[in-house]
Parts: sequence; C-alpha cells; structure tokens
Amino acid sequence: MIMRNGGKVISDRYWLTTYTYHQVMGVRILVDDFASIIKPTLTVILALNHEVQIERMVRRGMSVGDRRVLDKQREISAAFYRNALESDIPFIVLDTQRFSPEKCADIVTVALGS
Repeated sequence: MIMRNGGKVISDRYWLTTYTYHQVMGVRILVDDFASIIKPTLTVILALNHEVQIERMVRRGMSVGDRRVLDKQREISAAFYRNALESDIPFIVLDTQRFSPEKCADIVTVALGS
C-alpha cells in the first residue's frame, strides 16, 4: 500500500543477503526463488575493510551465525557485489569507514530522491 501511494520502503537484510549467504554456504538456491518478492527501490551496500569488519564483529560480540561465516567474509562480500550486479537491481555502495553515519544518511536520501 505504501509503495502504491508513492512512498518508499526501506528494509535491512533483504533477499540479496539471504541469497548470497545461502549461496556461499553451499545451500542450493536460485534467484528465481525470490521472483515474487517486491524489488527494492534502492539497495544500499555498507562496505568496509575486511579487517575492520572482523574487529567490529569481535567488539560487539559474535553471534552463532557470525562464527559460522567468519572465515567466509571475503567470499560473501565478493559474492554480494557480483550478485548485485547480476541481479540488475539499483544499488549504491557506501564506505562506512570514510563516511559518517550522518553523511551516509544524506547520500541515501539523495539517492532515493527524497
């Protein structure tokens, strides 16, 4: 209803993340499995250096899921970019080491045309 009325919906961990994690973990999954899902207006990829990513995960406390994929983070990141390009969805990449949270929010706002 919101989208039909011209609104924008923002979500986290949408289908591309699920698809990529399953793919890297060796689970049989197809892009077509997500064909009926509403396509996002914009996908925002929050990027950072691999070492900083691991440091942040350790500092915040790793979940069971984090531990399961810890040694696969580089592969997940590469697969995510590849899948974003192949899926032909609109996306932007934000370097969270270079931009403050406020600047990231400004960039997303501009990208959404809000």
